[in-house]
Amino acid sequence: MNSFSRYTHRLTQRVALMLALGICSSVVYGQDDPHTILWAGIAFRGNMSDTAELLPLTKSVIDEVGLAKLNTIAWEGIQRIKRDDIRFSQAVGESTSGDAIALALALDFEQFQESVVRGNVCAFGRLWAQVLVFDFSEKKLIGAFPLRVETPNSCERDVTVFPEDKKRALVRQLLFEDAFKSILSAFERQLADQQFHSGWQANIKVTEVALGKFTKEMLKESAWSEAAYRRWLAATFAAAMSDQQRIPVLPYSLGGAIAGAMPLRFGDSEAFNITLPPEDYAVKLTARGYVEKTLDESKSRVAKSHIFSLGVDFYDPDFGDHYLNENMNIARTGEYAKTDSIDVVQIYEEITSVLVSEFLSQFPKPDKAWVTKHVKSKAKWKALQKNFEAVDKEIFANIRGD
Repeated sequence: MNSFSRYTHRLTQRVALMLALGICSSVVYGQDDPHTILWAGIAFRGNMSDTAELLPLTKSVIDEVGLAKLNTIAWEGIQRIKRDDIRFSQAVGESTSGDAIALALALDFEQFQESVVRGNVCAFGRLWAQVLVFDFSEKKLIGAFPLRVETPNSCERDVTVFPEDKKRALVRQLLFEDAFKSILSAFERQLADQQFHSGWQANIKVTEVALGKFTKEMLKESAWSEAAYRRWLAATFAAAMSDQQRIPVLPYSLGGAIAGAMPLRFGDSEAFNITLPPEDYAVKLTARGYVEKTLDESKSRVAKSHIFSLGVDFYDPDFGDHYLNENMNIARTGEYAKTDSIDVVQIYEEITSVLVSEFLSQFPKPDKAWVTKHVKSKAKWKALQKNFEAVDKEIFANIRGD
């Protein structure tokens, strides 16, 4: 199918979706008066068992702080945003006033890791969330923007494990205490220039995360399940893609979306389901493997190389077009004291995040030196360049409505 036919098909789908959501043309193309966005509050993605599994420390700290207080802090940040086109409101009654849409910050999952560095026990935390824009009365998702924040390494002397109270302090930083790196500060920055009126012309989603033999072997030596790793890799890719390309990304299905619906809970109340639109474009990730190689060693030091290989396939699930389907890898060399406890999984996570971030920065104009170094393909540079540009033109620009 040619680009014009595909565009006509997507436009027809988008008009049908807007009509189904009750979004009139004044919302899609802008209006003189500011448009009302209803602040629905902070939510947990999934049901209570999902929260217990994916956000145990975060939920515990929220229970201590109080979800009402956290919502108050979030609302104070929202009120600092000065926009002529948007009026944020807490009035739930406005959700039934025609074209009003709702906004929520849905907490997704947490991650905490420890390592021993020069005799110190160090830890850091990460927190993932989704900025959700949806029709409140119809419970239909309009757009989702992944967020990810992390703390720097925090180290403690003369301990064998990282203290629980210190770990909870990291959670508080991740949630709201850090003025720049918390999830609430990231949320406030996102809203400062987030597109609401123009609408999004299409949707994209990480639909599949396949695991190669060496990735599965690595996971057996880690504390991660295959499901948790798939969730992490999909979220890492989606967050980087949304941030760098300024587009919404539908939530990954594993651990939250069943049959086109995503459970959402505001507090400990029963979850209600947000209907998810179908993806117009899809991404398949293949974590082909992680490898550690010893390069050199002495009595006290060892030099090692850690390598990760990732396959990325951008495709159209309706028409079968594959815009970019390539394998790439990244290697990091480091020298370590033999007395240190080398957290190989943490190294693998770091190089995975770097590779994903650098790859998604190659659009619309790929850097030849980066592509030559990291993309392992039989295709010539001109062909690869054309494929990168096709992803930007046919997918990213189309979603943004450029």
